[in-house]
Amino acid sequence: DKVSQEEKQLVVTTKDALDRAVAAYNALTAQQQTQQEKEKVDKAQAAYNAAVIAANNAFEWVADKDNENVVKLVSDAQGRFEIT
Repeated sequence: DKVSQEEKQLVVTTKDALDRAVAAYNALTAQQQTQQEKEKVDKAQAAYNAAVIAANNAFEWVADKDNENVVKLVSDAQGRFEIT
């Protein structure tokens, strides 16, 4: 189940579009931050989410916790996780 190059590129492209939409929204004044402008960010977020799901970024459980490719999940006092 390898992720295709096209799927990887779509994730990169949609992430870039999302970042630009958020930056544009944040650059607006409070009066300019209308529902219509927020919907642009929401649309970009939905496209990025769909691209990530389509790419189905697979993971693999490994026993070697010292492996350089290990992603470590750490819970804070409120139960939230941070990837380190």
